[in-house]
Amino acid sequence: MIMRIERGPLMSTFLEGFPELDQVLEGSIDLFSFVHPFTGRRNAVPLEVSEDEQATTVVAELPGVDKNEVHISFEEGVLTISGERKAAELPRDAARLRKEIPSGSFSRSIEVTHRVEAAGITAELAQGVLKVVLPKAAEARPRRIEVH
Repeated sequence: MIMRIERGPLMSTFLEGFPELDQVLEGSIDLFSFVHPFTGRRNAVPLEVSEDEQATTVVAELPGVDKNEVHISFEEGVLTISGERKAAELPRDAARLRKEIPSGSFSRSIEVTHRVEAAGITAELAQGVLKVVLPKAAEARPRRIEVH
């Protein structure tokens, strides 16, 4: 169901006190952008993090994001994934009736608790899934110590 709200003088006067509502009605605010269930932040990147003896692996869902729009940094034990998801272009003279696909900038940072071999960090984006592997530094890997 599509509901259209006509802007008469009374509606315009009412909306002057609520600029955010006016933006929603104009369609310039995305009401349905992803809100992360744990952080409560809008457009946060959903992650899965795993760790084994050799590395920590971070997997992020980035559907519709071009690899040239993704920026990854690792500094002082913090991995940051950021970028921008561009909104789909509308055909000429078309009006957007519904917007449920999130767009705009995003950023997510996580702290890595072990030392990382920074030169060995790899990242791959395929089919909307980003995989970042942070190899553990040699001193952070478990080792077996023989008793003599």
